[in-house]
Amino acid sequence: MRIDYQTYFDPRHIFEDDEEELRRAANSFEKFREIGFSEVEAQNLIDSAYCVVMDQIVIDRLYGGPKSSTDFRTRFLLGMFRDQFGAMPNSLPLMYRAGNVEDVFDIIETLRAKRRRPLLFRGQTAHYAVTRKVPNPSFVHPELGETSLMPSLWRRVTKQRLNVWHQFRDLSMLEWSTIMFDKFDLQEIHRLEREAGLTHPIEYPDEVPDDPSLDLVRAFHMQRDAFLNDFGFDGSHAFSTLLQHYGLYSPVLDLTTDPEIALFFATQKFGRDGGRCRYKFVGSNDRQAIIYVVYQDKNEALQYQRTKMLEAFDPQRPKRQSCVIIGSNGYAMNLAADYLLAAIRLDFDMAAPGRLTATDLFPPDSEDPLLATLKRRIRDAARSNLTDFG
Repeated sequence: MRIDYQTYFDPRHIFEDDEEELRRAANSFEKFREIGFSEVEAQNLIDSAYCVVMDQIVIDRLYGGPKSSTDFRTRFLLGMFRDQFGAMPNSLPLMYRAGNVEDVFDIIETLRAKRRRPLLFRGQTAHYAVTRKVPNPSFVHPELGETSLMPSLWRRVTKQRLNVWHQFRDLSMLEWSTIMFDKFDLQEIHRLEREAGLTHPIEYPDEVPDDPSLDLVRAFHMQRDAFLNDFGFDGSHAFSTLLQHYGLYSPVLDLTTDPEIALFFATQKFGRDGGRCRYKFVGSNDRQAIIYVVYQDKNEALQYQRTKMLEAFDPQRPKRQSCVIIGSNGYAMNLAADYLLAAIRLDFDMAAPGRLTATDLFPPDSEDPLLATLKRRIRDAARSNLTDFG
């Protein structure tokens, strides 16, 4: 089922399966019955977001991904599913309890010393677990349960039920282009092009003559070229970084390479004060605060600096937050949890904030060109529902 992006912000919208998706669920139900599950058991599997694809592979849609291979943890051969499910030994996340801030960083250094891969971090004021009728035994921790590291999109879509089938509907290329080219006066650019005799459509920046009077034209076409390349290559990830960091629903989970930043988010709660958004220091939040440690798989994790378009626009939030994102899709809604190495509870009362402040991580629009553009476009398009930019 595909919708307009703005629909995600409509609290009245209910995400429903279309006919094709209903047939897929019905087929999965029949396949589960064929291998010996009762009607109740088969329906519980469906409700818990397990499905059968190609009539032979069972996928746990929290982690599995749309692959035809099996790994005995997230994807199973249908005929062997009953025997394989939960039989694969799995390293569950390590659980630590930090007695003070220094403990947090000591634990992280110990983990780093034992791992060759880079580590990523995510701080939250509380832990959240997936609740479903049939949890995957390979991901159930005795204290944490089945950790939820779902991006904001899936938390929104699955609010009614976990097994909804959905494909993310990003902003269109046109909608993104109006944001990315907002700082240019297109009428002025067209005027300069006409005066310079550039009447043919310009496809590449080097087609613009090396003339100082055409610097604005050249800058526009350089940004346009970067936008077209980036959007065509990786629009689902690169631009989702912006959605996520400026308060919009996206299918990526944001993490950081800096433990200090994770500590900020573990001890500062986002809220609204009148019409303003702000972070309020809550310390260890009655010792509920937690920092997740995830090992970085470079096939799944993306650093925003890899895209020319984002660098050209110079968004400050992902840069200052040392952002790395992990994507997801309808077959792997909780993918980041598959790379979860450890969880650190802040098991102490924290009297004062860490060294980072909200201003360090969320600079004002005078310092963040993208934030300024987004705010300006909201004011100019009051009919839009995209109002939650923090």
